[in-house]
Amino acid sequence: MSREIIQKWLSAILCIALFTLMSYAQEDAPETETAAVVEAVEPATMDEPALVEEVAEPPRRQTIVIESKQAVEEELPAPPLIVEQVEIAEEVEPVEAKEDGIGVLPSLTDEGSLSAIRLEPTVESVNVFYLTYKYVIKDRLALGARVTTFTLEDTERDNREDSFLGSITKLEAEQDHTPRVFVNYKFFRFLGVGVTWNQLRAETITHVREEGIPGDMHTDGTIDLEGFLYYVTVRLPNRTRFTPFAEYGVAQYDANFDHDPLWRYSGNNRLMVLEDADSNYYAIGLDVQIFEGLQLNLYYRKMDVDVDARYYLNDDQMVEPPREESTFPMGHYAYGLGLKYAF
Repeated sequence: MSREIIQKWLSAILCIALFTLMSYAQEDAPETETAAVVEAVEPATMDEPALVEEVAEPPRRQTIVIESKQAVEEELPAPPLIVEQVEIAEEVEPVEAKEDGIGVLPSLTDEGSLSAIRLEPTVESVNVFYLTYKYVIKDRLALGARVTTFTLEDTERDNREDSFLGSITKLEAEQDHTPRVFVNYKFFRFLGVGVTWNQLRAETITHVREEGIPGDMHTDGTIDLEGFLYYVTVRLPNRTRFTPFAEYGVAQYDANFDHDPLWRYSGNNRLMVLEDADSNYYAIGLDVQIFEGLQLNLYYRKMDVDVDARYYLNDDQMVEPPREESTFPMGHYAYGLGLKYAF
């Protein structure tokens, strides 16, 4: 009986010992998930002389798991790190404005070299004038001034019966070499429009009375045409500095007659009335680039324009039919030289 009790007690103690050993074995098993964060800074390399100093990195921390499953933090010493301090203040270039309105600042990259940081403009920094220039004016607008001289095609008649009007048998061009402003605007690379102002003046002269009989060379006055020329222009850009172009347009002239006082008030109050005139024309030319933006402008124009005229013996008889009606031919060739600036 006592032997059986002893065997039972021994069996119970053996089971408890085995259970205890199995528990310790499970607790002593190594953790499978560990992590360590290591930060290292490689020394920068640059060609410029560098000032080297030692900078101690803050202590790194490592997590250790102990039997009680509680985490404690143990401070581990870290080796000193070497950092290069490079003086680049004198090498930094100032900010330059680019064509797209975005500034560029030099900076130091991770490898220790200079790179560019793009500074994107904010809504508040957008310049309305700059946008207008970039999308409306640049490579589109051109302004210029041109001096022209012209030659009339029909200038003389042989006798009074074939005169221009009355005793007027000669038209003599009056030149005005004041520079005339012109404006061109391109919608496309090859095609654009333009406008300029023009003036034509011709003096009326009685240089012959009858065939072979000279006249007294008196003048009745001067034909004066002033107005704008509106045109379409076609250009042929190329890789050279020479750019040919052609124009086709319409001229709208206000016509006036500047009376000579001796003719106007000689016995009667003579009066010459001219009608406004319109005419189509064409022109060709060549732009020669001097330097970027500035160009020399060579110009040739051909125009056929006629001016209707009415002559009254007395200005108080304008309510009556004119004494004579005729047409002054003002068709001409014009030659011009100027300067043009293309934005």
